[in-house]
Amino acid sequence: MILLSFIVLLYIICSFVVYFGNKRSINPENSWRPSVSIIICARDEEAVIGDCLEALAGQDYPIGELEIIIVDDGSRDHTPEIARSHQKKSHNIKVVSTKGFRSKLKGKFRALELGLAQCSGKIILQTDADCRPGPSWVQGMVGHFTEEIGMVGGFIVLEDPRIPSLWTKVQALDWIYLLSVGAGTAGWGHPLSLIAKNMAFRREVYETIGGYGNIGINLTEDIALVKAISSLTSWKIGFSHHPDTAILSQPPSSLREYFQQRKRWTVGGRWVDIKGILIMLIAFLSHILVPISFFFNFLLGFILLAILLFADSLILWPNLRKINRTDLFRFFPFFEIYYFFYTIFFGFVFLLSRKIFWKGREYPVSK
Repeated sequence: MILLSFIVLLYIICSFVVYFGNKRSINPENSWRPSVSIIICARDEEAVIGDCLEALAGQDYPIGELEIIIVDDGSRDHTPEIARSHQKKSHNIKVVSTKGFRSKLKGKFRALELGLAQCSGKIILQTDADCRPGPSWVQGMVGHFTEEIGMVGGFIVLEDPRIPSLWTKVQALDWIYLLSVGAGTAGWGHPLSLIAKNMAFRREVYETIGGYGNIGINLTEDIALVKAISSLTSWKIGFSHHPDTAILSQPPSSLREYFQQRKRWTVGGRWVDIKGILIMLIAFLSHILVPISFFFNFLLGFILLAILLFADSLILWPNLRKINRTDLFRFFPFFEIYYFFYTIFFGFVFLLSRKIFWKGREYPVSK
């Protein structure tokens, strides 16, 4: 019981570190208007890519400084046709295909390498075809760059326009929680990760690290890029808490897709540094041992559970307020039930996975 109490103490210490890291983050506002390239790598996204391009067409950023690169990554549906129909309406949209493109990289890394070779902007924004940015997204992300910052992340809120559900709300809290941890660690200058659905970086920074081809193969490009920038350059990584830079995205369309997504994320977490591994280990041990403690000492188990709930709300609530989504907090009890099962189950996935399947492709786990 002493060991368990110590682990829970470490968990709440980590939560306070994340909390104060988020408070340290600033949201600078400047009038900088550099050239911007938005890259979207799309594979079998015919159901959503049209809405994404409509949202990007409505950006309040000077159109002469904005280009949108759509990389069709071997789609087996009508994704490229839909993208080209939008290209005909907007001169700043360019559609390219990975077909025939030769690279040592695979999967999305290969598509990103092609997209980055095509773009000309000083700032690169990355998002996905299932995302719907608000009209001030580009300006908000660009406005967060200072002379010291080379990369910026933003929040993502899951919404299902088809069938709003409790499951979607729980997943939305999960994403905001994960991003809050990334934002909090970035606030201390030691970022663990961002999520590529809402990410921006200087082209200069990307060229400095030698591109994706120089940073090694990983299953999650966001973790790979964050790690490379942190370890190979002196640029800082920031995080925007402004509601204008929070974008909407759709949840996985099935439990199978959800599992494959989270499995890819979990295994991709093997590439974070030792600080990230320790945080994941503390979270895993806390959530597997606290339920067990009820069988030995109910009062102690109740106290430790209350501490865990407080620690998680300490991370979630302030950022929900910042992005104007406190409406999601009423689903916090359901999120906590989910989070216990999630942390335990995917903790074992982290240890045991050998293969990943994503969008019809198989990827071996090499680390």
